[in-house]
Order: sequence, then C-alpha cells, then structure tokens
Amino acid sequence: MDRANDRGDTFDQLRETSIDVRRMAAVLEDLIQHPGTRHDDVIRPSVLVGSSPAWNAQAAYLIFDLRQLVRAHESELRSIGTGVSQRPRGGSDQNTYLALEAIVDLAMAAGTELAKKTLYDLKTWHHRARVVLGEVEPLERVPRQPGEPEPRCPWCEMTTLRYQACAGLVKCVNPECRDEDGERPRGRLEIGRTSGEPLLVWQDSTSGLTA
Repeated sequence: MDRANDRGDTFDQLRETSIDVRRMAAVLEDLIQHPGTRHDDVIRPSVLVGSSPAWNAQAAYLIFDLRQLVRAHESELRSIGTGVSQRPRGGSDQNTYLALEAIVDLAMAAGTELAKKTLYDLKTWHHRARVVLGEVEPLERVPRQPGEPEPRCPWCEMTTLRYQACAGLVKCVNPECRDEDGERPRGRLEIGRTSGEPLLVWQDSTSGLTA
C-alpha cells in the first residue's frame, strides 16, 4: 500500500471508529443507571446479598476513561499543531463529544503516524466497550497449571498472550509484535491427532508455547 492509500485508509478508519465510539458511549451512559453483572461475578458469584452495586460500574469507568482519553489527545494534538496548550474542556458529555470530533480533524492535520496512534487508542476503548456490552468475548490470560510460569509469545517473548475460551483463540496483544510475515500472532486450540491432548497451533503451523 502506498503512502497516499495508507493515509486515506487510516483517516477513514479514524472517522468511522469515532462514530462508533460516540454511539457506544451513548449506550454506556444509559447503562450506568442499571445495575450490571461484572464479568468477575460470573466466574466467582458473590454470596453476599446486596453486594452488587446499584449502578453499572464497568460502564461508568469506561465513560470516565473516554472523557480523559479524548481530552488528552485533543490537548496533545492542538499543542503539536499550534504550539499553544489548550484550556481544558469542561467535564460534560457534550464536551466529550466535541473533543472526540475535534481529535479526528486534528489527527488528520497532524499526519499519518499521530493519526494511527489516535486510532489505536480509540479502537482499544471501542473493544473494551464491546466486551462490557457483551458483543465480544473478553480476553483472559492463558490458563496454566499452578506454579507454572506465565507463557510467553514465541515471537516477542513477552507475557502478552491472551485467550478467548469460547472461540478457542490465543492472541498476542503486544501492538509491536509481528511474525515473519508482518502479521499479528494468533493461534487456535486443537486436539492432537496422536496425543489426544489440547495443542496450540499458530498461524504459521508451528505449535506450543514459550515458558
């Protein structure tokens, strides 16, 4: 992909992601008013009557994170573009949406690399929102036997592997990690034909984990 196409694709994704982020933020704002079941409570149900909060804490935390995220990006991008620090916006939802709209235009003016950074942060928030809304399965740490070290990614050798149990997928969440073909490492759990044991097979057909 040439630079012009790369630039256009990044900006198109940034614009579309910002629209999705605003839509999800509106849903989360409404969800805050309704007691929600946390993912941890599904795994380890509380035995204490009345222990659940009277509001959806996960949704509230996400909205708080978004407010900080877009304001920080707007301040940084305006400073880079004009050399002048911006007076912080107020804490209202409307100001959050105005900052979200502003960073799209500011990132486009700042150049592809800063636009990619902004896009990455918005996509990260977007994914977290989808998990809270139940649209995607959350990523968990790879299961291991008690006492065993956390497995490392065979490519970047960091403990950044995450697991989606229902989908049977393992991914490396290190944004800098790539395999020999420039792809993000991903694998799937299969049953070994001879051993009958679960086996992790990567996209390049190698198998296993690095301790």
